[in-house]
Amino acid sequence: MKAVKRLLVLVLVLVMGSLAISAPVLAQEAPEEPVVVPPLVETLGLLAQGVGVGLVLSFLAEKVKAFQDLRSDVKGWVIFGISMGLPVLARVLLDVVPPESWALIEPYWQTVAIAFLGWASSQAVYLGIIKRAEPVDPAGEPE
Repeated sequence: MKAVKRLLVLVLVLVMGSLAISAPVLAQEAPEEPVVVPPLVETLGLLAQGVGVGLVLSFLAEKVKAFQDLRSDVKGWVIFGISMGLPVLARVLLDVVPPESWALIEPYWQTVAIAFLGWASSQAVYLGIIKRAEPVDPAGEPE
């Protein structure tokens, strides 16, 4: 049961991260402008349409050891549950949570989203530039 609770907390964190990464920050005209993260309500609206679910699933597959250690058939059910559950959860949140609550959460959403974008950017630079530049010995291990 503890593992399920941990997985649910992790999925919630991943949802917030996927919502942050879905922000159209690259579509801005001038790089001098500050990064603009869409409001949480708009981002949840996208998630309710299924946007960002693939990002959450790929993050699970790549970074989460607990998910990687699951049996293949269990992974299939987890993927199915997340694919169906995240959009439904987003829709329920949009329908149930009052607008005043979204207004209170918004500043924290902006902070978390920008922090996640910074982390994701650092990972992209590491994997795309630094890790590729590391020499590899013939056995496949970095030197």
